[in-house]
Amino acid sequence: MKYYRRRKFIAGARRTASARCEISLFAVSAPAVVMDFDQLFPGRFLKAGELQGRDASLTVSAIALEDLPTDQGTKRRGVISFAESPKQWVLNRTNALCLRAMFGRDTDIWIGKKVCIYPAEIKYGDSDLAIRVRGSPDIAADMEITIRLSRKRPQQMVLKKTHTQKEEIR
Repeated sequence: MKYYRRRKFIAGARRTASARCEISLFAVSAPAVVMDFDQLFPGRFLKAGELQGRDASLTVSAIALEDLPTDQGTKRRGVISFAESPKQWVLNRTNALCLRAMFGRDTDIWIGKKVCIYPAEIKYGDSDLAIRVRGSPDIAADMEITIRLSRKRPQQMVLKKTHTQKEEIR
């Protein structure tokens, strides 16, 4: 709770620095829940803001290719479903390369594996947060990988062997 001073000038007094006034304190309570912008527009897909700044360890339950609408028409994207959440995760190239490095090329093997994701600050268009892969409790040890995307410099990432924690994202 924050406290502020309020000055109330006494009637008839001139408003100068030395004017007579009553000073009273009033309190303003802080909002009980901090809400991210992404939570204002819920949908079927998981957004970085919905992670509320925390890591989430989720179990992959299904992987599918779907045609999703874009500004230029539709684009075929990989979509991952989780056992712990009704929300689905649309894969981008960076996250797909991280999953491939951890679990291999065969996506059927990914089902049942845990993946630890987190919200990361980025600079891409008007976005400032994106979901990134931290690692998995299902890998043997930490691994360093190089992400190579077209028209961008190679990026080094470390995928960590994480601890299992139960998370629920609604």
